[in-house]
Amino acid sequence: MLARHHAAFGVLTSTVVVVATHTHPSVAVPAGVSIAVGSLLPDLDEPDSRVARTFPLLSSRVSSLVKLVAPKHRGGESHSLGTAVIVGTVLGLASLSEVGRMIVGAIFGVLLLRAVLPRTLRRVIETIAYVPAFLIGALGGVLGALLFRHGTALAIGVGTALGIIVHVLTDLPTNSGVALLWPASRHRFAPRWFSTGSTTETIVGSVAWVLAIVIAIHAMSNAHFGTTPLASSLHVVASKLGTEVQRVADAVLRTPTIRTS
Repeated sequence: MLARHHAAFGVLTSTVVVVATHTHPSVAVPAGVSIAVGSLLPDLDEPDSRVARTFPLLSSRVSSLVKLVAPKHRGGESHSLGTAVIVGTVLGLASLSEVGRMIVGAIFGVLLLRAVLPRTLRRVIETIAYVPAFLIGALGGVLGALLFRHGTALAIGVGTALGIIVHVLTDLPTNSGVALLWPASRHRFAPRWFSTGSTTETIVGSVAWVLAIVIAIHAMSNAHFGTTPLASSLHVVASKLGTEVQRVADAVLRTPTIRTS
């Protein structure tokens, strides 16, 4: 599956988890970001992937390490449930210290803006902020690490693991399949329901993006942001976005069908 569709399912999963669990922002934010970023991490060993191009030096080191055991991409180590547990545990432990949390936060912030979000949205953010997305993501991640401390390590660890599992499961139906049960087994599961980059994948990925956006806007429009002026402004903006989306949806549904002879 292509990176943009992995990102779609990662963002969709993060929005559903955050909305369904009603967790405090100090846990919801790092968990949501970790799920979205984790949904791209298994492709870090593929030099041409979006996540690898964001951090080419790190990608080359990871790729060399993975190829010692699995010469082919998706050979098992990078696309498995075992990888999700290992990477989630390592990042969770690394985030126990403030310095580790800031480093992980900076990396995840950059990946969120440079690899997860669509290019158009990234350019809009850069235009508004007058700052490159790389810098925005890094500073945002560090700031988040300083603001959110309690439960953050667990949120990052579990969120990253869940994101990797989402990536593995969305690659499972493709022609290439995945070695789902590594390291217990190298057996490759490949139902071959569709090929990477196919029309079917594009449709499924687009639906995932639409659902993620609708759920996120609906959640924001009904969320309680607090009583501070900034919080009240966020609530007003979110409510207007939700109302506008509903208006557009109603207009589309009410548009009469034009018949041609």
